[in-house]
Amino acid sequence: MYWVPCFDGGVWVNEGNASFWKAKHNDLLADVSDTVLNFFIYMAVRKNDPKPMAALYTPVVPKEKEKVLEAMRNLWCCAVFPYMAGRKYIQRGDIFLAVPEAEILADDKSVQLFSFLPVKVRVDENGVESYGENGALQTVHRFHVTDFKSYAAGMTSIARELLRELSGRVVPKS
Repeated sequence: MYWVPCFDGGVWVNEGNASFWKAKHNDLLADVSDTVLNFFIYMAVRKNDPKPMAALYTPVVPKEKEKVLEAMRNLWCCAVFPYMAGRKYIQRGDIFLAVPEAEILADDKSVQLFSFLPVKVRVDENGVESYGENGALQTVHRFHVTDFKSYAAGMTSIARELLRELSGRVVPKS
């Protein structure tokens, strides 16, 4: 079993065993297609529009784009999805990417921003977990940030590049 806690050390806190980080929308969305950008605009600005699919294919409204790009986003498990899909985490120049193994280039540097560590955990009737060797415990693989200094920037870069890929944009080759 793999466990990916949202927070570690309190709400909106990551002390190393949670997937939580924050990113500026501008850092995530600046280079996505208008359709992908319109999805975020719809969710932030137009969610009461009775035609959500049509909203994806309308021209981007500059004031709505500006409003969305200046916002911040709380992020969690999107750090793990490429890993579970078998993608490899690499650094290509200044960009962090999650790519299929067949797309790794000779100059790419393998990176490990997080790992999964086996821990013994007990969860009580209220959903509160505790660690240790006492009582009925289960061993799970808990998410752990291995490179705390680079984690938020690396995961932001990876998420940005995945959104670019979703947009049909080419993954940078250098």
